[in-house]
Amino acid sequence: DLDKIKDKNNWPRGVGIGRYKKPYAERVSQQLAESSSNTSSQIN
Repeated sequence: DLDKIKDKNNWPRGVGIGRYKKPYAERVSQQLAESSSNTSSQIN
């Protein structure tokens, strides 16, 4: 039972980190794509 509790305590943290890292990477890539498209459209 103690092991299960430990797993429960460790799980949300790992899930939270994984959840945070993914959207952040996606957000950055989106920003890069948007900025590059914005600059190219401005040049045109």
